[in-house]
Amino acid sequence: MKQASERTCSGSTNLEEYLEQLIEHAVACWGVSKGTARYAARATEQHLAPQIDGGILDARAQSRVRGYFRAVVRRRALSDGAEADAEYRLRLRVATLAEELGRAGMDASAIRREAVKFYGPDAAGLLPWAVA
Repeated sequence: MKQASERTCSGSTNLEEYLEQLIEHAVACWGVSKGTARYAARATEQHLAPQIDGGILDARAQSRVRGYFRAVVRRRALSDGAEADAEYRLRLRVATLAEELGRAGMDASAIRREAVKFYGPDAAGLLPWAVA
């Protein structure tokens, strides 16, 4: 699975184009279903379009759009419980575990062992995403 940063979803673009880039990124890199990503894009557009002048998004506007989109994706994937978003939910759990154990002073190998113990062998492959 591709690990590109969502910050690469930028350039000279308007809100609609930027949301399309975020949809593709969420599906390809986060393990989010296309339906959840599209739902998040619609909600983001409904909420932020009135606050953004229809032109090219500057870096601050992109950051606002990205943040709102991510929050809607997270809320939808966690509350809906759709099987299509299971990978994304696992990624969130692994990321949370890795962050908490890292703050507790555990090294990377200990975090890997704990992640596998808690979430199974697939969790080890998600750690680079979780730590990034």
